[in-house]
Amino acid sequence: MKFIIYFFLSLTTLMLLIPDLYSQNPVNEGYIVTKQGDTIHGLIDYRDWELNTNNIIFKSHDQVEPISYSPNDIKSFSVKNEHYQAAIVDLEVSPRMLNELNNNAALEIVKDTVFLQAVLKGEKSLFAYVDLFGRENLYIEQNSGFELLGYKKYRVKQQLAEAHVVENKRFIGQLMIYLSDCETITNRLQKARYSQKNLESIFLDYYECTGSSPDEAFENKKLKFELGLLGGLSLTKISFSGGFEKEYLSGADFSMSTNPTFGIFMDVVLLRKQEKWSVYNEIIYTSYLSSGSYTEYKHADNYTDYEIEIGASYLTMNNMIRYRVLLNRSKLFFNAGISNGLLIDNTNNQKSVTNFFSTVREKEGLALESFRAFETGFIAGIGFNYNRLTIEARGIWGNGMSTISGLKSKTTRYVFLLTYRLN
Repeated sequence: MKFIIYFFLSLTTLMLLIPDLYSQNPVNEGYIVTKQGDTIHGLIDYRDWELNTNNIIFKSHDQVEPISYSPNDIKSFSVKNEHYQAAIVDLEVSPRMLNELNNNAALEIVKDTVFLQAVLKGEKSLFAYVDLFGRENLYIEQNSGFELLGYKKYRVKQQLAEAHVVENKRFIGQLMIYLSDCETITNRLQKARYSQKNLESIFLDYYECTGSSPDEAFENKKLKFELGLLGGLSLTKISFSGGFEKEYLSGADFSMSTNPTFGIFMDVVLLRKQEKWSVYNEIIYTSYLSSGSYTEYKHADNYTDYEIEIGASYLTMNNMIRYRVLLNRSKLFFNAGISNGLLIDNTNNQKSVTNFFSTVREKEGLALESFRAFETGFIAGIGFNYNRLTIEARGIWGNGMSTISGLKSKTTRYVFLLTYRLN
């Protein structure tokens, strides 16, 4: 038991002590286009920008030191299938949060020089910009410039009625003119939402309608799904506390149970966080069978010996948040979350032998009158990933099987897993 505790403490300490400077540098191959139109290839410090960046760090292959570039310094840059265009544009800056909306339908415009992110580039292009407050502005390209697609939410109050939210959807009229070559998307445009994903699908429909295709379409995936198999060993220790009438349970020392465990997993990786964060989910089979003994002693001629056997099998769903530290081609990770186990089968036996002077009486029955149908718990673990293989050690602390008032149960599991990613 001490070894297991030391093992977890050592791994956790290692996790906390590894700083970001030992992690893989977030630099990727890319290029910039200068104001003179020259394309220079090199390395870009890529940060999975959820908000549009206002500067980049770039180092060409023949440079020693990297240089910071703003939209005033270069025409554009590309990295990891994302393209950004420097432009002087109108920004709509009115509040978007419901509790901050004003009662003015007019757009609130300021001018700024920014990097716009290309969504689609071609005969008809769509660009996006998300500012520091999370406000999304969308643009079309025409006449060698960028036109803001107008949109605003505001409140309207009519006499005694409560104020309700209204939308200024100027962008629909703009797009009907911009995409007028295709009449069949008119209905879609009338129902359009002001979002990058919705307008991107409308633009793709336009290209299909006109029998053409965009010059470039830039993937903007936020999630990646990884599926796989897992197997290993679980070490389970059960214990009880309280329950005056069940002293033979709270006083017994139950054996550690070692059993195989196996299952499947799905890891939802957040791509916009440099794949450091993910939501890890698994369905796993676990079981244990523990025995314990206890002597209820009154005096030398009056005592009872108890032999107890308790076990259970569960189909368990584990849901965790996982954080990865990148180490060149491998990853160290830490996860924590919750566990919910559905009871499939159980063992629940008790045998007592009472010695009262010269009389011996044996009795067999249930150790617990009832078994909890669902076991819930907290999970924390740490592991190491290389390519498709992962090894992991975790602890699971559950609420056990007792449903008896006053008798608390606890299960402590140490699980050692080997997982294989299928995709």
